[in-house]
Amino acid sequence: DTGTTSGGSSGSSGSSGTSGASGTSGTSGTSGTSGTSGTSGTSGDAGQDAAEAGGGLKANGATCTGNGDCMSGHCDSQGGGMGTTAGMFCTITCTMPGQVGDPACAGAIYSGKCNGQSLCQVK
Repeated sequence: DTGTTSGGSSGSSGSSGTSGASGTSGTSGTSGTSGTSGTSGTSGDAGQDAAEAGGGLKANGATCTGNGDCMSGHCDSQGGGMGTTAGMFCTITCTMPGQVGDPACAGAIYSGKCNGQSLCQVK
């Protein structure tokens, strides 16, 4: 016979290895809390135009007999004329003595004039 026979069988291939699991990343740290700001102070009273809780003190424009009568601490005598009333009135200080148009004297109860003693004249 002239047939040929094959040699041995081929070997089987080995299985491939498994890859390892990847590592986990760490967690990031938490940031701290910011501090709280303090509360701001309250602003002072800009002056009252009515005798409220002023311990019986009089409002600006009210008649008075002395500085101790007024919430502003200023009682001024004025002669009248030029749009003002004669008498003694509670008033406030101003910065343009002897001049009309002082911003401090722009309120409704004032004439707009700062007198020679640096006090606003009352209408």
